[in-house]
Amino acid sequence: MMSVRLISRSTKIKFIFPLILGFFLSFFNRKKHLGPNTPLVLVGGHLGKEFDDNAKAMYLYLALKTDVNVYWMQAKDSKYKIKEIENPKISTIGSIESYRLYFSSRFVFFTHSNSTDIAPLADHFMIHRPFEVYISHGIEALKGPIKGGRVEADLFTAVSPFEKKIKVEDWKLPSRNVKVTGMARFDAYWPSSDKKVRRILYLPTWREWDLGSDGKGWEESETYKHLLQLFDDQQLLTLLAENQAKLIFHPHPFMNGTMGIFKQRSNNYIKFDSSTPISQEIMDCDALITDYSSVAIDFLYLDKPLIFYQFDQSEFLKRRGAYLDYKTELFGPVVYNEAAVREEVQKLLEGDFESKRDSKISKKLFAFRDHENCKRIWLTAIKEGRIRHQSKRGG
Repeated sequence: MMSVRLISRSTKIKFIFPLILGFFLSFFNRKKHLGPNTPLVLVGGHLGKEFDDNAKAMYLYLALKTDVNVYWMQAKDSKYKIKEIENPKISTIGSIESYRLYFSSRFVFFTHSNSTDIAPLADHFMIHRPFEVYISHGIEALKGPIKGGRVEADLFTAVSPFEKKIKVEDWKLPSRNVKVTGMARFDAYWPSSDKKVRRILYLPTWREWDLGSDGKGWEESETYKHLLQLFDDQQLLTLLAENQAKLIFHPHPFMNGTMGIFKQRSNNYIKFDSSTPISQEIMDCDALITDYSSVAIDFLYLDKPLIFYQFDQSEFLKRRGAYLDYKTELFGPVVYNEAAVREEVQKLLEGDFESKRDSKISKKLFAFRDHENCKRIWLTAIKEGRIRHQSKRGG
């Protein structure tokens, strides 16, 4: 389980005053919002900097298909607009108003942590805590966790009994706190009938060891060297051009500060894009190249072909480990160098791939294939929240 410290201690100090004032202001309307009929619900994700992924799906479901009073939590410096809803309710993370809402709310949903996505420091304020639901930003299977602190929540979602087992046995969560509900963003996925491959998404994983403790060393890393070799492969460029195909490189957010030299290589057939929401890329692209990203599981769900480009497989397994057996359970060809990537890309462009929808690994990773994931998550939260409330009253 990962809980990266994304808000520094010095930054957190500025939240103390609005937190205290918001708490006292919440007394004026808490009884109204905590009622059973129209509970106040807060949803946030990705530090409030993106409207995407599971948090987006959960917010839209609650706003459009339920009667709850739901707010989206947005970072102060974010510029995106919510276009799917007319006059959406939005609150700025860290504001007095956001804390007033938090201490009046009955449920909160987040993808990273309550502190980064909803209400910084509020977890330390034990007088009132809403029911917290961790809806995650990825699926556990392809890589082990970064060592660090743990996410705190009352309910954790899982896409399958296999993922629940990971969260119970490896994350050491109580089994009663992990429920197999499906993944919220899957509700927005619709398989494409067009099987031609013309847009290939390249999504490498961030390796925390690529940078030293001083923040330097990127240009000496194996990741950097292999990225350069791939993007400078003239045979690959020719192959893409001949097939009128594009390779879309979407860097991990932690890579954004290092992308200058790669952006210079942008052309008609290799595009560098960090601004398009990843959920949109998943739907728009026909195939995927990745190493260990859990987005591979989204492509498996959509029955789209993919290539595992794992130039450092041995080192990665040694440092991070994995929950799947890379020898028997990967659901696409595995390659270790740029020449092999090119060969597999040629096969994809020629239509040489097979469906994995009904494979053994697909059945292992997905408990549901429908558009009821957000509904299951919401109904489970209501049920478990009621159980917690009754338990407290009984205690």
